[in-house]
Amino acid sequence: MKDDKMKFYSLDHLLNDQSERPSDLIGDGILLKKSFLLITGAKKSRKTFLAYNFGIALAAGGTFGGFIIPETKNRVLILSAEGGYYPNKERIQKMCYWVDDERRKKLDINLDISFDPRIKLEDDEDYKLLSAKIEEFKPNVVIIDPFIKFHQIEENSAGEMSYILERLRCLIEDFNISIILVHHLGKEASLGARGSSAILGEYDSCITLSKVGSENKFRHRLEFDLRHSISPDPRILLFKQETFWFYEEISPIISIISENGSMKKNELVKLCLSEGIYKSDGGAYKAIDKLVIAGEIKLNSDELYEIVQK
Repeated sequence: MKDDKMKFYSLDHLLNDQSERPSDLIGDGILLKKSFLLITGAKKSRKTFLAYNFGIALAAGGTFGGFIIPETKNRVLILSAEGGYYPNKERIQKMCYWVDDERRKKLDINLDISFDPRIKLEDDEDYKLLSAKIEEFKPNVVIIDPFIKFHQIEENSAGEMSYILERLRCLIEDFNISIILVHHLGKEASLGARGSSAILGEYDSCITLSKVGSENKFRHRLEFDLRHSISPDPRILLFKQETFWFYEEISPIISIISENGSMKKNELVKLCLSEGIYKSDGGAYKAIDKLVIAGEIKLNSDELYEIVQK
């Protein structure tokens, strides 16, 4: 048992504490220090690639897809239980195409990966082995992918699932780490991650990843749910097969106008919905208005939306 397990603070301490909150590991409150980020999505929605992108960016220093990584030095431990050594080795080699000598040195020191699928969080011996590895390597972030491979309990049992999640929280508290957990959506996607609602009740932040558009299989929509910060607006990212990285896309609304010419607002909204970019009229209208305010698009004399030429 840790000595600070029952640490309490007086009201006087809280009211007079002027210390600043530690900087986010991933900006906009997406991953705070000592917190739990859930990445979820349907099968083959490229959750693993997003998790690996996060791991490499955190360890090497850098940003991608609009995600800000404030710190330039983080240690990352990845537990990957799907695909085995060679497929994952090839993925990582491709993802590290941009790594220069300086970042390569950082990755050598700051990134460690296991592809062993036999670790089970409910097993006391496995839990001790994992704890020992964390104590030795001293990571800032541990990525577990996918969650289902790291336990053999009944996913729909709130009691059993709560026990596993409590063990993850103990790792967070005991070793001052953050955890990124990759988990599948349930059969009913609107209900969120698969299994007991205990999973949905536990995370501090969540990214739900989905493919959008019937033709462009490389366009992805990311939706955010943050418990301790204001949730960012949904984001559309492109996945590049050549590099296995996610990239920011030029606003899909601007792409639509560029491809189809100036158009009325209702026509623009209809195309946004048909391509799966936004899920509701309201979301599309809001995105159009934001681009007008930002000076990216405007209404012309014919009451049609067009791109602002710069």
